[in-house]
Amino acid sequence: MGSSLVEIQVPGQKLVNGVPFPAVVSPPPATASSVPLRDSVKTQKAFLESLFLAAWLTYVNFKYGQPLPSHIVYDCLHILEEESVAIPWQKGDVLLIDNWAVLYSRRSFDPPCQ
Repeated sequence: MGSSLVEIQVPGQKLVNGVPFPAVVSPPPATASSVPLRDSVKTQKAFLESLFLAAWLTYVNFKYGQPLPSHIVYDCLHILEEESVAIPWQKGDVLLIDNWAVLYSRRSFDPPCQ
């Protein structure tokens, strides 16, 4: 199977963690027989994340609507990636997060994690 996304990179376009910004992507054609369910779900997730991240770069503004320069947004993305922490989950673990104090996200995983 080939790439899970079709990416078109514009010359001079920056990459953040391997993702082009702004991203121009389209999901690959897939049929139930050609793509295992797990790969199909990962493809959809990656596609939706790329759309969200591309839009996020467009809609980050100062208080009065003036857009933040893209280099500042890229710096923030870099800092977020550097400061991220992976929680080593064990069966029965519970994590409480203060939404006002912490940024959080989910990362994809491969079985046997469930």
